[in-house]
Amino acid sequence: ATPMLEISTNVVIATYDSAGRFDWWCGRVQQMLCKSGGKRGSYVRPYLPVPFDEAKAANYKIHCNFYAKSGADGVYTFKYNVDDSAPYHMESVLG
Repeated sequence: ATPMLEISTNVVIATYDSAGRFDWWCGRVQQMLCKSGGKRGSYVRPYLPVPFDEAKAANYKIHCNFYAKSGADGVYTFKYNVDDSAPYHMESVLG
């Protein structure tokens, strides 16, 4: 089965922290945005699921709420409590 991107899908996003170190976040998609076919090419909200690879190739943007990581030594527990209003490009999504 082809993985699909849709509202409420969990994704992992790669970022860099303020010190320039690689970091990752697990989040749940709240909103998807894709380029419209119009002259201005503004971003619009699609509501239907789209194959993950297609969303990545079309450089969709997503808004997520994130799970906070706590723990050490690579053993984490997650709490769904981090709100972030910034959109992330699909090129940052690992899966």
